[in-house]
Parts: sequence; C-alpha cells; structure tokens
Amino acid sequence: MCKQSAKAVRYTAGFGKRSGAHEAGLRTLSSSNLVGIRPHRPTDKDDEMPEGSFVKRSRIAVVGSANVDLTFRTPRLPVPGETLAGRSLHQGMGGKGANQAVVAARLGAEVAFIAKVGDDGSGQQALDAYTADGIDVSHVEREFDCPTGTAAIMVDDDADNCIIVVAGANAKLTAGDVQSARSVIERADAVLCQLETPVEAAIEAFRIARAAGVRTVLTPAPAELVTDELLSLCDVCVPNRPRSQRWSVDRWRPTRTLCRRRSCFANAESSKSR
Repeated sequence: MCKQSAKAVRYTAGFGKRSGAHEAGLRTLSSSNLVGIRPHRPTDKDDEMPEGSFVKRSRIAVVGSANVDLTFRTPRLPVPGETLAGRSLHQGMGGKGANQAVVAARLGAEVAFIAKVGDDGSGQQALDAYTADGIDVSHVEREFDCPTGTAAIMVDDDADNCIIVVAGANAKLTAGDVQSARSVIERADAVLCQLETPVEAAIEAFRIARAAGVRTVLTPAPAELVTDELLSLCDVCVPNRPRSQRWSVDRWRPTRTLCRRRSCFANAESSKSR
C-alpha cells in the first residue's frame, strides 16, 4: 500500500539541493531532515527502553491531499495529440499530502494527517493504508456522496512525469476542518502543506502553526495557487525547478523572487495594522 509515497522524496529533492539558498528568512531547500524528521525505526523494544536512550520521535502534522494514483509507465511523455503505448499501469494510494505523511511515518516520525477522502471503496482503502503505516487518521474525514481524489500520472524512462488530478473529496477540506485539528498542529514540530487542497486550509494551518511557534513547510504545487499571504507564513519552501522558475523573471534567481514577494506582503500587512 502507498507504494507511490517513495516518489515524494525524489520529487521534492530536485531544485533545493542545488540552490542551498537562505535569504530573508525563507529557505528553498529539500530533504526530510529540514522538518525535524530524525530517522528512527520503532521496534517492540522501544517501550522497554529508559527515557532518553533513543532519539526522540518528531511530531509531524500534514495537511493535504489523499488520492488514488493511476500510474502509467511509458518510454517518453506524449506530445499534444499523440497516442503512445504504455508499458505498465499501477494503481495505489497517493496524493502529495498522503505521500508526505507516509514517508515521514516510515522515517520514524509521529504523524497526524488532516485530510478528506470519499465515502467510496478507495476512501476506506486509503484509511486502511495510512493506519497500517502508523499514521493518526483521527482527522481524516469521509466526505458523503463524494469520490476520493484521483490522479493520473505518466512517468517516462528518465523519471520525468506529468500529473492530472481530479480533486474529489480533497476540494472539500476547509479552514474549519483545520481548526478542528488545532491541538494536533500546536503539538507538532513541523506542519507540512501542499496545494492539492484549498489554499484556505493551508493558510489556516500555517496561521495556527506560526502562533504556536511550529515550523511551516510548503510544497508549492500547483504553483499557480500560491498566494503572498501563504508565503508570508512559510518557513521552508520546497519547489521543484519548473515551479520555482515560473515565479521568477530571472530564471536563475527564483529564491530572490520568492523572498521579495514574501517580504512585500509582510510589509504591507504591517502598514495596515499601524
């Protein structure tokens, strides 16, 4: 289950490691250790070990999407109007939010997932998969008369990909749903958000986290949904190269552009409050 989750590490690792930039308090970096995940594989002996004798498990709250992934393997990606013969088709659990939650849990973190799935068989399958990975699903709600989100993913021999997502229940996640999970966010070491769910939910999660001194980590996908307010609440931003270049007039300085947007919004909000 959740076999697609391994892609999350690769997808978020592309741009950040090359830039290594740190400007105006906004980091455009990748790798799981930035969000405080310390690799620790829980065992049955953990409960018998005295306190302090092993690395403390980080608490991670993930607010995001839960999908069924249909992954098509093909030698290359098609151009518009072209039909290609694929090599294989795999169906599994996915979604950018679910992928992050599963990867964090498998790295040994205590993970709480805040999301919505449909009232269909795929929704139950997703809940079972998350539970099997030790993820707290008490804030994953079943949305009545709504399908679970679905993603069609094409992956070529160079591991480049194109993804089409039908939101389904993901589109029903609200700021109120996030408020209901306030205590989970406030106890976390880091909060992770993406944008396959409404941006209002991500903003609310980051507001709660910022007030509680919790680190906020944004995967800005789809990039066109990113707002200046969201960036102003973001501690760590993890775009891939196409997303970061889309934001920047100067394609080689995307981090400077991000920081300028973030600072301008913060300054504007500060002026309003005077």
